[in-house]
Amino acid sequence: MKRNFLLFIIILFMYNCKTTTRTTKAEYNFLRDHFKFTYFQDCLKHGFNKSDEIMKILVEDKSYRSDFILGMQNYKYIDSLAKLTAKAIKKDSIKSLTTAHESAQGKKVFKKCLCDYNSKWLDSIATSRLK
Repeated sequence: MKRNFLLFIIILFMYNCKTTTRTTKAEYNFLRDHFKFTYFQDCLKHGFNKSDEIMKILVEDKSYRSDFILGMQNYKYIDSLAKLTAKAIKKDSIKSLTTAHESAQGKKVFKKCLCDYNSKWLDSIATSRLK
């Protein structure tokens, strides 16, 4: 009788200690926003070629700081997306030298990074990576 009771208590305890991996909508929105903002920061960093000035700004800015809540794989993925965007910005900049008016020539880092931050493209990537 004592064994059955003890076994019942152990099973009940184990069942109650079961962790869930389900995230609430608020937690998901926070993670998605963090994903997107990390992309924005990396986009600026790579778009301005990791210049001393942009690195100082990003270090000073405390908008989003965490202890790798997205996981290292996602941070590496975000960084690779930002590097690809920086290459596209450079390519567009070179193209603008021959096609745009003199006042419109050059890199448009803020425009591209901010447009990507607000895009459905980045929303869908963040959604698929966070599932």
